[in-house]
Amino acid sequence: MSNMNTVIKSVTNGAFASSTNTVVSRYFIAHPAYGINAGSAGYTMYNNTLISANGAGYGWFNRFIIRRWRMTIRLQNLEAFAVTAMFLPYPYLSASSLQLGSPGYQKLVSGFRGCKTISLAPVTLPNSIKTITLDVDAASLEGISRQGMEQTGYWCTGANFGALNQGALLQLLSIGGSLGTTAGYIYQIDCEYFVDAIGNSVTTIY
Repeated sequence: MSNMNTVIKSVTNGAFASSTNTVVSRYFIAHPAYGINAGSAGYTMYNNTLISANGAGYGWFNRFIIRRWRMTIRLQNLEAFAVTAMFLPYPYLSASSLQLGSPGYQKLVSGFRGCKTISLAPVTLPNSIKTITLDVDAASLEGISRQGMEQTGYWCTGANFGALNQGALLQLLSIGGSLGTTAGYIYQIDCEYFVDAIGNSVTTIY
C-alpha cells in the first residue's frame, strides 16, 4: 500500500476582536491540524488514524498531498455596526505577506482574484450571521500542474503543513468606519481536505 485518495476533515471555532481598528484580519493555514492564526484545530478527523500523527512509525500513511480544499466559515457579528467580511485563498508565495496575524492588518483584499465577500448586519439582527465557502484546487491556486504539487515542499504530515503552505485570509471591515470593540466576532470553520495519502512508515512513492 503506497498511496490512497481520501478526505481529512477538521472543525474549529472561537472568537476574535479588536478595540482599535476598522479592519480585523485572521488567517487559516490549509491543513487539517491548524485553526485560526496557526493555532490548533478544535477537532480533526483522520479517518480512523489513516494518517500517522507524527509522520513516522504508525498509521497507514505518513505523508499526504492536499489536492483540493474547502473551507466553510460561519460568522456572527457581535458589533453594533455592520461589517463586510472578505475571505481570500492565497498561494504559498503570498503566505509571508498575508499571515501576519495582526488584528490591525489594513491592506484590503476585496479586489483580489478569488476573494469572496459578504455583508453582516449589526448584532441582534437576523442577518448578523452569514456563511462563506471557499472551494480551492491547490494546483490551480499555485499556478502549476497537478504533477508539480508532488514536490516535497507540498508534502504534509498529520501534525504539520509542508514548506509550501497555502491558506485563506479573513478580513472584517467596518462599513461606516467605526472602530472595532471587544465585542468582536464569533466563527466556526469546517474544513475538508481531498488528499493523496502517500508512503508508509518507511517509504514514499514520489
